[in-house]
Amino acid sequence: MFYHSFIYVALSAFILIKLSINVILERRKNKVSFGDDGNRALMRRIRAQGNFIEYTPIFLISLIGIEWIGYDKNIPYYLIYVHSLGMIFILGRIFHAISLYQKKISFRRIGMRITFYSLIANGLILIFLVIY
Repeated sequence: MFYHSFIYVALSAFILIKLSINVILERRKNKVSFGDDGNRALMRRIRAQGNFIEYTPIFLISLIGIEWIGYDKNIPYYLIYVHSLGMIFILGRIFHAISLYQKKISFRRIGMRITFYSLIANGLILIFLVIY
């Protein structure tokens, strides 16, 4: 049975909760109920949350697909890939979120590269598994 990829769904949910709470706290602190009202700190927190939401679902869907097909076709070592790329993706998303809070451009580059490479790898692996 496949279920390992749901670990990364759960970790993503925790990260999203943390990012959302950060937005809420900044809104309350500055009494901003809609938008960012020109507040740079709030703008960064909103973008950290939004960016996470933009990239994470397709990664998780593709990771679940890889696990499902890998299990179904009895592909050896598919779980090593699921866990390796799942952990790498989560680290990339954490790096990216930190970069938006602390204005560390190197973290932002690392986070986005990891995100893009993870999505590309998942796409290629899914195509391979479907054809295999």
